[in-house]
Formats: sequence, C-alpha cells, structure tokens
Amino acid sequence: MQSHGYLPGHEESAILDGDLAEGRALIGYRRGRHLTGVLAIGMPVKDVRPWRAAVARRTEWAAATSAPTPAR
Repeated sequence: MQSHGYLPGHEESAILDGDLAEGRALIGYRRGRHLTGVLAIGMPVKDVRPWRAAVARRTEWAAATSAPTPAR
C-alpha cells in the first residue's frame, strides 16, 4: 500500500485505476477542484509515479478522472 498527498478531509474519492476485487487499485481523493491525494493498493511503484506527479501538479479532478493515466 502506498499513499501520496493529502487524504483526510476529502470531498470525493474514486477508483482511478485497477479494481479492488482484483486486489489492485489506485484511489484518487479530491478537495475542491483538484486531485489532492492517491492511495495505491497492490500496484507497482512505476504505475503510481504518474499519479504522484499529478497530485504535485494539482491536477484538476475532471482531468484526473477522465484519463486512464495522467500526462507526465
């Protein structure tokens, strides 16, 4: 399990990649209009890196939830 960003106090969360039933998922957390954190379960570090960068860039929630992987 890996986390990045700020997860408490979120307004919305969504599975952005993977499937919890398969034991592999990345959950994004939103506060306001921005992606504020991610929680990865059963995912390799290399698959989480683009999402960590998306959190650091304060990616808009709409963009984070519409793309399978954020732009680098």
